[in-house]
Amino acid sequence: ETIQYGPRIKSAAVFLNQWHNLPYLRTTEIIESLLHVSISEGTLRNWIEKAANLVRPKVEIIKQIVLASSVVHADESGIRIAKKLHWLHTLATNIVTWYGVHCKRGMEAIKAFDILPHYRGILVHDCFSPYWKLLCQHALCNTHLLRELKYIAETTKQEWPEQMAKSLVASNKLRLEADRRGEPLSTEAI
Repeated sequence: ETIQYGPRIKSAAVFLNQWHNLPYLRTTEIIESLLHVSISEGTLRNWIEKAANLVRPKVEIIKQIVLASSVVHADESGIRIAKKLHWLHTLATNIVTWYGVHCKRGMEAIKAFDILPHYRGILVHDCFSPYWKLLCQHALCNTHLLRELKYIAETTKQEWPEQMAKSLVASNKLRLEADRRGEPLSTEAI
């Protein structure tokens, strides 16, 4: 008996699996519970592959936007896939975010994605050592710096990390105010 599934069921299943990161089995169980439709994990895999093929041209456009951006923020976070640690790599601009998953965190993944080795703008990052090997300009992420300063202040009981953190926050506030007024930030203001 041949069963045909409509686009709503297919998109709901792909959405649950890919956006909400539900495992294949859990996704098929939810579809069956909510929609009274039984699908196999193999069918779900096929739908995901077709969806990936549909978005692939858009992903290429996002890569080109990242490469053309003057400032890109890079980060990587651990995620579990099939009970194994992988890394979700993120490249964000003011208009797009690119995501890639790789089993490695460092330069092997950076080279495999083939974006950052060609990037020449300002890369904002958390000081992760592979980023320093890239031929671009570098800027450190203030959120990561504030986290490090808090850790140093808590573990060493020194005063300078808190003073530095206050200075970073005040500088950022001045920058945001200057941006709202459409003015360049004067170094005298800092």
